[in-house]
This record gives sequence, C-alpha cells and structure tokens, in this order.
Amino acid sequence: MEFVEMVVLVLITLLLVHLWVFQKLRNGVKRVIADTKSEHLSQLKISVVVPFRNEENHLSELVHLLNTQTIASQYVEFVFVNDNSTDDSLQTLSESIRIQRFKYTHRIISLTGQKGKKRALFEGVKNAQNETIVQLDADCKPNSFWLEEIQSHFKEETDLLILPVSVEGNNHHWFQQLEFSALQFITFGMGGISTPVLSNGANLAYKKNTWMESFKDLKNGDSGDDVFLLQSFIEKKRTIQFRLNKQLVVSTSPERNFHEFISQRLRWAGKNRNVNIPKYKLAMLYFGFSHAISFVLLMQNVTFATIYFIIKIIIEFTQLRWFRSRYETKTGFIEFLFAALIMPFYLIFISLISLFYKPKWKGRKVVV
Repeated sequence: MEFVEMVVLVLITLLLVHLWVFQKLRNGVKRVIADTKSEHLSQLKISVVVPFRNEENHLSELVHLLNTQTIASQYVEFVFVNDNSTDDSLQTLSESIRIQRFKYTHRIISLTGQKGKKRALFEGVKNAQNETIVQLDADCKPNSFWLEEIQSHFKEETDLLILPVSVEGNNHHWFQQLEFSALQFITFGMGGISTPVLSNGANLAYKKNTWMESFKDLKNGDSGDDVFLLQSFIEKKRTIQFRLNKQLVVSTSPERNFHEFISQRLRWAGKNRNVNIPKYKLAMLYFGFSHAISFVLLMQNVTFATIYFIIKIIIEFTQLRWFRSRYETKTGFIEFLFAALIMPFYLIFISLISLFYKPKWKGRKVVV
C-alpha cells in the first residue's frame, strides 16, 4: 500500500471513530432527556443551599427568581451561606428578602474564621433541615418551574442528580457559550451511557447524608467541589443520575472580560491533576487528540489537513447544534467554525499556563 493510500485510510478511520463517538454522546443525551417524571407530583422536601461571596450584583435578582418558584412553600427551605463577602452582598440579600416579601422559609449563615466555597457548602448542608439538598450558585438564574421539576425527578434511589447549566449573554460571548455547550454535551452524553465524567456545582441535587460522608473527599483548596464530589460518589458506588430538560436548566452570566474568562478556565484546568474519575482523562485525551491531529496533518499535507478539518467540523457542528436546540439556542456555522479554529491554540495555552500560574477568584489566590 502506497503512503498516500495509507494516510487516506487512517483519516477515514479517524473520522469514522469521531462520528461514532459523537453519535454515542447523542444517544446518551437522548436517554437523559427521555426519562419522564413521576405521574404524581412528588412530596419530596428540599433544602436549597446557596453559597455566595461578593455577589451583590446578582442577589436581588436571585431572590426574585426564587420567590417566583412554583413549588409549594411547605416543601422547600433556602439556606444562604455568606463566604466572607467584602462587598455589600449580605446587606443586599437581607434587604431583598425583606422588600420582596420572600415567601419561603429561609436562613442566612455567615462563615466565621473559615473560608471557601467548600466550607460554605458544608455549613449550609449541615444546617439544612431536609434530606434532599439542591446546590445553586448565587449568580445563576433558574426558571419558575426549576424546583418543582427537580422535585418530580429526584428518585428515592438517587444519591446525586446532575442538572444542566447554560451560559447566557449576547453575541460578544459566543466562544464561551459554544465551549460551555460542548462541555455540557460531553457531561450528559457520557452520563447517559453510564460513564459519568463531569458535573457542574452551579446546579446539583444530592442526599444530605451521602454528601456529608463524602465531604472529606472534596480535597483541600477552592476549586473542584463538583468534580471531586462526583469522583467520591463513583468510588463509593453511589447512584448517580443525569436529567436534562428546559425546565431544569439554570443560566449563568458569562465572564465579563478576557481576563476573568481565562482565570475561570485556569481554575478548572488546575484541578485536573487531582481528578481520578475512570475515563475522565481518557475522554479529555481523546478530544485533545482530535484537535491536535489537525496540526500534525497540516505539517504533512495541507490538502489532507483541510479535508479532515472540514469533515470533522461538520460532524461536531451537526451534533452540537442538535444538543443546543434542547435549550432553544441557535448555533451559527460561522461562529462554530471560528471557535473550532481557535480551540486548539486555546487548549494548548490553558494547559501550559495552568501548570505554573494560580489565578485569583473574588480577591483570593486560588488553591487547587
């Protein structure tokens, strides 16, 4: 077999594998969408834990959105935990609750002598009155049916329920939105084929006792409460489930500028060295390899590299466009193409910088 024929055969094989991988992810997503809620509305009681630090710009809107939840008041309480805010977050929260006549049972806890989101979560979960905990970031925006939908999907055997998050914003935030959608596609696609590798702490539900038992496994540091919780639950053979529909989604604001965006991604990348979830690193290596192969081909043959890249992009675009339609979000091909061109450089940059640079998060040096 001549060299050119061999290269063509390898490229066809790689593209067929790529198509198979994305089809498997799509099938996984379909499974977590297809799961239906109980015929009779659950009587499940929920405690919503909201840790916050320097969120004065978001708390008033959050109180409003929580106050519009359709869940009956006897089934839910809210536990807000102040993680040593240095702005007017605490005052904003208290005033918003009073002015908006917050209709649900609630309490506000402030950390004293301790700090960090993980410690804030610990205090919130420990002081929660109900066995089922819903964890929500303070900068997130749930729709009115969010808690009622969780209530009807959290089954008796569930230990951890991983829920969807989206990034809102305008056309200036297209790269953040596309990248985050890709991560969510992997999260729910892998989860749907019983291979959990990712979760997002902005929107989670779990049992109080099992979370408390796993707290010691969340590692020291400021980042990774979600992925290390998932890791602990996998190791302890807990029941992990995924659910995806429009009512379960909470949206979060995009990072405001390039520096904040890169700092956030560096926090995420910094915890990777401590993650030991089965197939997590394999999945990350595969997607990294799929980007790197374009560079390798480009150095050998521009024509082959172009053909490979175009077909690969078509595969990814069609699948991600289908996934984002679950959120009723449109996906433009030109934006996707630009993101695909940027992504290899972006991944290399984040991977290298995360090895020695520790970003700040809300005025603190991040420890991972």
